[in-house]
Amino acid sequence: MAGCVTGTGVGEVDGVVSAPSCGIEPGTPYSMDPQFFTAEAFGDVLSIRVQHAGDDLDYADVLFLTVNDAAAVSDGQLGVPLPVDDSLASPVRMSFALNDRCPFHDRTSIPVNYGAVSGTITFQAIYGGEGSDDKVIDATFEDVRFEDPSDPSTRYAVLDGWFRFTYTRGRPAQIFP
Repeated sequence: MAGCVTGTGVGEVDGVVSAPSCGIEPGTPYSMDPQFFTAEAFGDVLSIRVQHAGDDLDYADVLFLTVNDAAAVSDGQLGVPLPVDDSLASPVRMSFALNDRCPFHDRTSIPVNYGAVSGTITFQAIYGGEGSDDKVIDATFEDVRFEDPSDPSTRYAVLDGWFRFTYTRGRPAQIFP
């Protein structure tokens, strides 16, 4: 029986996290061990998702990335460390959610969803949109600090990592039986 595998790739996401609302004390070591990788292109914007498994977003630890001009990165910024921050002008924006380790489904806990405020990411390869010959997405990120703006001193993560996977077009993965 033939089938297709969605979201395959390789990578690492490691660092420290702090989420006291769900029992994670400041400086607690963290390792995602990502096994699911996906990207969606819309014009020149490339949205990337890296997570431990292919679970629904509400039940997974997830790293989200938005590359605002993937064609520009593909055409002249490969191998160049790009700043990551929370400004709208940032070439890459990132966020990090601990939906597996800190479930919020009972409506009594605070979701752990942090936005990146500093750090760098370097793409060695990126899908640059329609007409792009490169289908591989390959990046390394360093010292990316994520914070909850309501309490950045105790609700944060600092992560390093890398990922490599192939962008493929086709039917999206079905999230229901």
